[in-house]
Amino acid sequence: MSWMEQINPATAVWRGVEAYAAERMAELTTVCTTVRSSDTEIRAAQAAIQELQALLALPGRIALQAQQRGTTDRSKGY
Repeated sequence: MSWMEQINPATAVWRGVEAYAAERMAELTTVCTTVRSSDTEIRAAQAAIQELQALLALPGRIALQAQQRGTTDRSKGY
């Protein structure tokens, strides 16, 4: 079973992942908006936020890929 098949947004585990990501993004946003943060810290926080956003987008991405596979016209053969 691939990792994509194991992601289920209807589960409590995924809701926990979403809650963690939201909490972590709030912390990282604070780093980005604090005047004492260095450019390096801000860039690292921005990169981490992008990674968390990508993680949260996985269920939609997986659903879209499944939909695209399901709508592929296979009646013409390969």
